[in-house]
Amino acid sequence: GSWNKSSSSGGAAVATRNPWDDVNETNKVAKTDAFTKAPAAVKKSFGLGSWSKTASPGGSGPASSTKMTPLPASVHAGVVTGQAQVDLLNHAKENGYAIPAVNCVSSSGINACLEAAARNDSPVIIQFSSGGSQFYAGKGLDNTDFAAAIDGAISGAFHVRTLAKRYGVPVILHTD
Repeated sequence: GSWNKSSSSGGAAVATRNPWDDVNETNKVAKTDAFTKAPAAVKKSFGLGSWSKTASPGGSGPASSTKMTPLPASVHAGVVTGQAQVDLLNHAKENGYAIPAVNCVSSSGINACLEAAARNDSPVIIQFSSGGSQFYAGKGLDNTDFAAAIDGAISGAFHVRTLAKRYGVPVILHTD
């Protein structure tokens, strides 16, 4: 993990450790590999937005320009399902961009994802893992037979369905 130096109120330097390093370390290799293979325009927007790449000569290196590609007519704000979801995924593939997927464990995390997607005029995939869903419901609940995880995933999905339209964002829901 990384260590940061920060000043205490007395002015002496104190070493602090970023607690998210342990969490992020788990998926670091997969995320790094996917990110390095992403088109330059996608890197620029951290995978957000319906960007297509105009490649430099030879098809590698930084993009010479980027342009917004309109989403398919079937894709709308809110949770995208069925043919609209297939159309969105095909659009991303055909235009060489990634749709960011974020594992959410709280309503504030969901809201942050929706806001970021709205600011970038981008679709987003919101994921709920079993552990994250249990956390969403509350770690104090009994999780026998995954009951709390199931309730948390349902609650989180309902939250997304309720607010995605208000944010004007197309969302794909992904549950473990």
